[in-house]
Amino acid sequence: MKAVKWGPVLLVAVFPYTPFCLLAWNGDFRAIELFWLIGLAGAAAVFLTAKRWSPRELALASMLVKLVQIPAYVFWFVIGVGLFLFMGPLLAFVIDAMAIILTGLLGLAAVLRCRKAGVLTTGWAALCGILQFFFCVDVVSAVILFIKAKEVSQ
Repeated sequence: MKAVKWGPVLLVAVFPYTPFCLLAWNGDFRAIELFWLIGLAGAAAVFLTAKRWSPRELALASMLVKLVQIPAYVFWFVIGVGLFLFMGPLLAFVIDAMAIILTGLLGLAAVLRCRKAGVLTTGWAALCGILQFFFCVDVVSAVILFIKAKEVSQ
């Protein structure tokens, strides 16, 4: 049962790495929208089934996805800077923006679940919910959310 529960989270986690697969497979990025829609379906599934997760589990899932995606963000940033004369910055920005939307939705589900369980106050929930959609601070917010959820669950 746990594999079914964590399956949609995996779909969100692998999204920023799919362009590497597309490059290795056939060098074509046209399928990136399909992979993003699959990730979006995974994020939506987690969002809609958030009540089946404990606040700690959902905060952990959000934090792990954000941490796992750091190498991909660094790579796409380097590509964007390194290829600034070509399509590199646009491609890197689009992939990063698509990934932050997916992880933001997952983080927002964790924030709402934690708020509903009384882990966060309304003010903290609003702040953490907004921060889930901003680069760098989303990781800090996810770690803080997990620590708070872990403290309450013990």
